[in-house]
Amino acid sequence: MSWSITRAVLVKEVVDGTRDRRALLSALIFPLSSPIMIAVMMNFLADPTDLTGKIDVPVIGAEHAPMIIAAFEDNGMNVVDAPKNPKEAVRLGEEEVVISIPKNFNERFEQSKPVYIEVILDESRVVSQKRVARIQSQIQRLSMEIGMKRLMARGVDPSVAHPIMVSPVNMATPRTKGANLLEMVGMFSVMAAFLCNMYVAIDATAGERERGSLEPLLLNPASRWGLVFGKWLATIAFGITGEILMLSCTAIAMQQIPFEGLGMCLEFGAMEAVQIF
Repeated sequence: MSWSITRAVLVKEVVDGTRDRRALLSALIFPLSSPIMIAVMMNFLADPTDLTGKIDVPVIGAEHAPMIIAAFEDNGMNVVDAPKNPKEAVRLGEEEVVISIPKNFNERFEQSKPVYIEVILDESRVVSQKRVARIQSQIQRLSMEIGMKRLMARGVDPSVAHPIMVSPVNMATPRTKGANLLEMVGMFSVMAAFLCNMYVAIDATAGERERGSLEPLLLNPASRWGLVFGKWLATIAFGITGEILMLSCTAIAMQQIPFEGLGMCLEFGAMEAVQIF
């Protein structure tokens, strides 16, 4: 196997790969976009607006349950009018969640009967999960307070209704939480290397046959091992390029993530990028 032939094939494949702008763009989309996706997702998770800030809550039948409306407002939730077709609005993404209070709320409440409040949501929408969890927890908290007061009014200790309590002891540290994100970066780096050399590998094999250049290439006085090895090195070169781009962009994107808001401690710089590489 001649190294000069291998080097010539390597240069030829690299030049062809860089000239094919469509394949090159397809190969570089993932390494350049995945760090942005990670940063946007982490910033969204760290955004405290849906957990503690002012949010609008569309409510149907707000006049039937003033105590729930008062509890919402005390928690920083602004009650607004719900759309005419709440289920369709949630399905289309016009509203993240809609609360529906039945007309017989006061009647059943005075009779100490359970009242079913509908929370119209779309569980497939990740962006609304924090807001929905906040609203549901507020309703459950109010329900527990009312239940405890009813038991106390009847001379019953509220703790009787909870004979067994779960007390979780979380041993996770900010560094172990950050390690979970680091594992995701490692997975993305493997995918970046694979996707970047995949297009070049396809073009260097099936692409040669489609262009009709495979037969003239095989007619050259060169060993087939030299041809294959040169093409293989070209795919490695593109895979390494995609890996370097992905890790470099990730190191920059990590500087924009507020890890304190996520309860994480993670340092991702040049040294960590080299170690993953």
